[in-house]
Amino acid sequence: MTVQMVNIFKGILHFLCIGKKLLHLNRWKGTSLLLFLSMFFNSCTNDKAERVSLSDAALLDLIQSNAGYQYYKNSTDTLRSDPSSPHGSFVRIRFNQTAASAMNSDLSNLGGSRFPDGSIVVKEIYATSGGDIKFYAAMFKTSMDENTGGDWIWGEYRDNGETFYSTSKKGADCTACHGASGNVDLVRTFSLH
Repeated sequence: MTVQMVNIFKGILHFLCIGKKLLHLNRWKGTSLLLFLSMFFNSCTNDKAERVSLSDAALLDLIQSNAGYQYYKNSTDTLRSDPSSPHGSFVRIRFNQTAASAMNSDLSNLGGSRFPDGSIVVKEIYATSGGDIKFYAAMFKTSMDENTGGDWIWGEYRDNGETFYSTSKKGADCTACHGASGNVDLVRTFSLH
C-alpha cells in the first residue's frame, strides 16, 4: 500500500471513529466495516500478494443483523425451499444495499448478469415456517479475497454463531450446484423461488 493510500485510510478511520460515535455502532459492526474498507483499498493495488481473506467471524458479523438489508421480492414471508436444496425446508433471502442496487425494482431478479463486488446474499434457514432461524448461508461477492469460489466467499453459520461451513473451503461444496443452468451469477434464488 502506498503512503498516499495509508494517509487516506487513516483519514477514513478518523471519520469512522467520529461516525461510530454519532451512529452508536457497536464494536463488531465497526470492525466489519474496517475490514471491508481494508479489502477495498487492497483491491486498488492490483497486487495479488496483497489479497485478503475474510474470516468466518467477519462474515458472520456482516450478516447476523438484517439492518440495511432488503428481502427477496420485498417480502419477509418464509418461502418453502426447493426439495433439492441442502439448506432446509423454509427460507428467507435478503440482500445488502450493494446487491439490491443491482437488482430490479421488486427485487425478484438481477438487473444484469453479475452482482458487483461488495454484494452480500443471506439465506436465513428455518425448520418450520415462521419458526426460529436454524442457520444462515451467506455469499459475499469479491474478486480480491483468496477464499473465493467463483468470485464469491461462501459461509454457513448456526444460529448460535458456530461455523457450519467455513469461508476457507472456498465454496468447494457450493459452486457446482450454484453454477447449474438457470442460476444467475451463482445465485440460485431466482431459479428456485
